Amino acid sequence: MRPAALRLLQEMLAAEERDDWEDAEVVCEGIYCYVGHRRVHRSTINHLHRYLALCDQSDVKGAQRFGLNEGGRIIARDPAAADQIMAMIMRGKPFTFRGGKAVPLGTPRARSRQAGS
Repeated sequence: MRPAALRLLQEMLAAEERDDWEDAEVVCEGIYCYVGHRRVHRSTINHLHRYLALCDQSDVKGAQRFGLNEGGRIIARDPAAADQIMAMIMRGKPFTFRGGKAVPLGTPRARSRQAGS
């Protein structure tokens, strides 16, 4: 993961944890994106989308808005998780986030819980 993208995730997570929602959200209009009053390159936002680190929170009218999702929070806390998440994406198989990690759907833990139901 690009260092600028990782820093952005970590800054957004810190802002989210202190309830500073202006700095915990990316707002884009065309090629211009901002986190609070700081401009961020659109390519950084696109890079974070490839890692499934942001979710679209836009409304129907106005600018695009993006916030952290569970993947973004995991990467912000553990940068090594970015490689794990990208590996899951590249495999093309469904996965979810559990216990602070990306795990394939249908892992033995999930199947054993279903069998016991």
